[in-house]
Amino acid sequence: MKSGEQLIQVEHLRKFTHLLTMDGRQGWDSTQHAALLQALADSEKTTYIGCIADAFGVENPQIFAIGDLVRIIALPSSLFMDELSEEIRSFATNYGYVAAISGRGLYGADIYFIDHGALALATAAETFTKLRLLGSA
Repeated sequence: MKSGEQLIQVEHLRKFTHLLTMDGRQGWDSTQHAALLQALADSEKTTYIGCIADAFGVENPQIFAIGDLVRIIALPSSLFMDELSEEIRSFATNYGYVAAISGRGLYGADIYFIDHGALALATAAETFTKLRLLGSA
């Protein structure tokens, strides 16, 4: 992940980036967590959602926005991720969408993994809609 012209080191991402799920259960181990943070750090993108798309091999993601702070993308099927590590593919096997909550006034990001299916996405979107109250002034 870039800030200006420099890549942000993975140690900084580890401090300011939180991986979560909508149901509150952690669906990954420390190896998978470390692999994802490293993939985010290796990205040349300047936004969290751009780095997430890079990490999962999505070249032109359709980004859904909820207010100023929330961005959501669909994860591709893990069947089409042969070039990515098993640790990264495991996220796409277990989840269908990912949301990044970041922006002005927030340090780092909360990254939420959302289950597969339209109803799971709709439930997450309804929850994230509450964050519009934190929109720009």
